[in-house]
Amino acid sequence: MRAAQSVCLICRHRLATKAAVQPRQWRAQLSSWPGASSAAGDGSVKAASTVQTVQNTTGLNSGDSGYARPERPAEVGRRTKPRTTPRPRGSNSKKTANVDVADLFRQIVDRPGTENNSPETEHANYINIKLVQDVGKLQDMLDAKAPISDAFKFLQTTLYPATQQEGIIVPKVFYTVASNLLHEVIHMKKEDSLNPDLPPTAEILGICAHLGEFRASDWLPLAGELVKYLCKMKTSADDYPSIEAFEDHLGTKNKIISDLVETWKVLSLPRPRPGKIRADASEILDGFWFPRLDKFAITKHARSNNFSLALSSLFPQHSPNQLGDKLSVLAIATLTLLIDGARSNTSSRRGALRFMTKVAHLIKATGVNEKALRKAIKITYPSIEGYVMGQWPKLEEYIDEVNRSSNPFGERQGSSTTSRAAKGSHDARYFEKKLSQAYVTRNWSEVDRLWQEFSGALVQSTADKTSTPNQSPHIFNSFINTYMALNKPDKAIEVWNTLPKCGLKPTLKTWNVMLDGCKKAQNLKGLTTVWQRLISSGAKLDMPIWVTRIAGLMECNDPAAAVMALEEMALLWREAQQKKNVHAAPLTIEPINAALSGLIRLNHHSAVQRLLAWAKEQGINPNIYTFNLLLRPLIIEGRDKEVEAIFKHMEALGINADPATFTVILEGTLNKLEAWDPQRQVEIVATIFDDMKEAGLEANHQNYGKMIHLLLRSGDRAQASVKAVLDHMWQQGLELSPHIYTSLVEHYFSRNPPDLETVNELIQRRRLLDYDDMDRIFYDRVIKGYAAAGDHETAFNIYRRLSSAGFLVNLDAQYELLHALLLADRRNDARDMVEDTVNRYAEHRGEGSWLGHRYWHTAERNGFIDWIPDVRGGKAVMRDPQ
Repeated sequence: MRAAQSVCLICRHRLATKAAVQPRQWRAQLSSWPGASSAAGDGSVKAASTVQTVQNTTGLNSGDSGYARPERPAEVGRRTKPRTTPRPRGSNSKKTANVDVADLFRQIVDRPGTENNSPETEHANYINIKLVQDVGKLQDMLDAKAPISDAFKFLQTTLYPATQQEGIIVPKVFYTVASNLLHEVIHMKKEDSLNPDLPPTAEILGICAHLGEFRASDWLPLAGELVKYLCKMKTSADDYPSIEAFEDHLGTKNKIISDLVETWKVLSLPRPRPGKIRADASEILDGFWFPRLDKFAITKHARSNNFSLALSSLFPQHSPNQLGDKLSVLAIATLTLLIDGARSNTSSRRGALRFMTKVAHLIKATGVNEKALRKAIKITYPSIEGYVMGQWPKLEEYIDEVNRSSNPFGERQGSSTTSRAAKGSHDARYFEKKLSQAYVTRNWSEVDRLWQEFSGALVQSTADKTSTPNQSPHIFNSFINTYMALNKPDKAIEVWNTLPKCGLKPTLKTWNVMLDGCKKAQNLKGLTTVWQRLISSGAKLDMPIWVTRIAGLMECNDPAAAVMALEEMALLWREAQQKKNVHAAPLTIEPINAALSGLIRLNHHSAVQRLLAWAKEQGINPNIYTFNLLLRPLIIEGRDKEVEAIFKHMEALGINADPATFTVILEGTLNKLEAWDPQRQVEIVATIFDDMKEAGLEANHQNYGKMIHLLLRSGDRAQASVKAVLDHMWQQGLELSPHIYTSLVEHYFSRNPPDLETVNELIQRRRLLDYDDMDRIFYDRVIKGYAAAGDHETAFNIYRRLSSAGFLVNLDAQYELLHALLLADRRNDARDMVEDTVNRYAEHRGEGSWLGHRYWHTAERNGFIDWIPDVRGGKAVMRDPQ
């Protein structure tokens, strides 16, 4: 690691990026969907999917060859109202149905409500009549045996886009004609997959998916033909008679590998498909709609070495019996082709990064070996055995490398989440999660309920002589910390007094969490009292508890007391060094940083300099955390000379930047991106990642989240740079964090008008309303966004689902929803919501800042409650109306 150069790069990047930056090719392979130019042969299709686990028995995967025909969607495209009349299923025969165009006209002209049409209605009628004419034209093309490629192009570029217009009524016969055409195209594609007159496989299957005509029985042979071609093709220039012939081969190879990647994206589409893909979502996100992997299901599949069932969890909208070993072999073969530079290209690999990492993880997790793979290939696609098995050593190397750098659940190896999943931590995780939620929502009654549940389990386990509290003493600490943070010291003492009954004793960590709770509550009196009792107990103090005390005093806005505590700690340490029989915590940089952080927050700049000078007198050198604290305000304020001086000081001390340093730098650098064009933004993003790599650092979720949040402040101009950041995330095997999803939905809600369709895409993409990996802020932003945008129906449905799952929605979000429901004259729904909220908050009629919220005033004015909040003497109390 070259510390000096990395610091120089950081400084250079921060100071207006003065050094030249070479352009980089970060453009992901983006493409248009039906209605765009037909030259875009690798159109990207995006969708969302869900996780489900099913039974399987033999080989990589067992199952019969029967394929269930998927149901068509209830509606196609965006409509003001859902379709109520079901449309007929398309014919499964090659025979084309006869269509009476007059019937089509009657479906439009004779429908009710056509009297006194407004100009907008007349325009809609014109559009519908034109649509009827186009359906008839497509039928005429089929009847006249016109080239099938021409008919498909007409469907793709003219007819299908017309069905996607706002409020359009699609004639039922459209689906029959389109189904017949698609059946014919698929049949011809199976017969001659490389026919240049036929559209790419992904385009055909993409239209099928949008119209509810997608079948796994069609996908498998079509994808199989692409894989077989790529595996068997010759890759050396010596194998071709001329340079021109070899160049033609390279062009064909690139088209086929791109088509194969896009074909996998189509397989990940959900069923039914709810409307068209928005270009905005396509530009931001990649085309794979993978669900979150269920780590418990994957663990079960790993025990049985069942790769096929594990792989099927990526495509839960299709039964594993429909996919079988063929899908498993095609996935492994596709991964093999993508890592083979002679048969792939950089663009295709970039577009398939998430697919590659997930397949590699599942291969490793389920223990696929050479023998099992060879057997599966022989019974599915024997013609590719030689190529795939010849590449097996390289494939193993790639799989090992991927699994060293990340894991299938989007977490770094050795992360706290992984360690928490260890055996025996389930109960502890449950209480930790619930306590965290209760603290955030200030719901101390929920904390009481959790304590009763936990203490009741202790009583029962003691009676059964199966006591386990010694395995989770930190749960007691969590309750003490939460109660103190909610200003409930009596309840915290009750938990404290329970410890001896369970054979446990309060430790220094128990004292520490109690002090930390006082800090969170900004309870200066409580902090002082707990510290005095700690000293009276005779416990030997350590450095962390001093840090908590000093940080707590700063949080309680008593910097003088915090500095005095630091001096007291230094005095005790000096005495301990002189009298070797006296125990004291050593004075280190950590408590100094705690004081420094508070002084910076309080803008006591002169005190900051005095503290740094005092630390130097004590022989304490700063660490990277110290420098990060100093850098942040300087970078935000644009004090470049002082920033430069700090980096030089870091270099002199041999202190290297860490991820937090880059987070600070990002905030300063990306705040200026609005002044730069999109390509320049992409170059800056690439430079940041290069600087981090040179400093020996890997970006984490915090870095990515900060970058995306800051980039999105530039508005739509940031599309390309945001996509570059997401590409880098997926290269690391990471998924989007709740913070990133929150930034994205806020960005689309903030558009004028709000872009609700793209928000819908984001929410559907990974089933974000499953409540198991999102956070409170995300849910609040989603409800507020939909309500403020006028979509009270979606906002209310999300609220009901959250409430039924036990989630307490923030009052700010509830106010926006209540206001939207009242504007829509949905008083019954508004009353139900208020009643639910009253029940959830009923136990809180004591103290709390939430009591004066305008939500309650609005509910009272509308006659939903008979009590309103009042604020007296700085304390909120509930009172009955006069």
